[in-house]
Amino acid sequence: MLEGLVEQQKMLTELDTTNEMIESILMFARDETQREPRSLVDLSALAEGICQDASDSGAPVTFDGPRGVTISCRPTALRRAISNLVDNAVKYGKIALVTLSPGPEHVAITVEDEGPGVPWTEREKVFEPFYRADNSRNPNTGGVGLGLCVTRSILWEHGGDITLANRKGGGLSVRLKLPGAPTSIARQDAASRERTQTIDLANSHSSRV
Repeated sequence: MLEGLVEQQKMLTELDTTNEMIESILMFARDETQREPRSLVDLSALAEGICQDASDSGAPVTFDGPRGVTISCRPTALRRAISNLVDNAVKYGKIALVTLSPGPEHVAITVEDEGPGVPWTEREKVFEPFYRADNSRNPNTGGVGLGLCVTRSILWEHGGDITLANRKGGGLSVRLKLPGAPTSIARQDAASRERTQTIDLANSHSSRV
């Protein structure tokens, strides 16, 4: 009787895993075939919103970074990429410390945790579809091994990249880099507003004449 219940539970667990895998494959396929258009997005607000949602759900997630960092991207896809990293950090590393650092040519988002990290020999393998590192093979954590694969695919499509490094004090540091010059974009927006104001003034003057 007991053996039957154990076998039944094992079959249900395998079925749940299979369904999750199929759902992940379909979602990945939809993302590849239905590309959303790019738009100017406040990356600071997007990343902070993801962290706030996770924190509101009880997850130990924090965000640090300047506000108003705007880049051109596919917002839904990028949201999924960042969410994958935050979810992984909480799931396998207990916490997620998210930092946004804008630069002259790139914007970086770093997600750090306090987990076991990833061995050097598996740094590339973890990006393969359905691969799960040995230290993450815990039936209680779930997952089918598509998160990092999908995340890197999204980053590459944006012209960016993702790198992994073990923290000196323990844990994993995942660095997401995106092309974009936030200060230049801000100047372009200001210049655009200035041109608009100039046109409005010219039209106003013409109407009076």
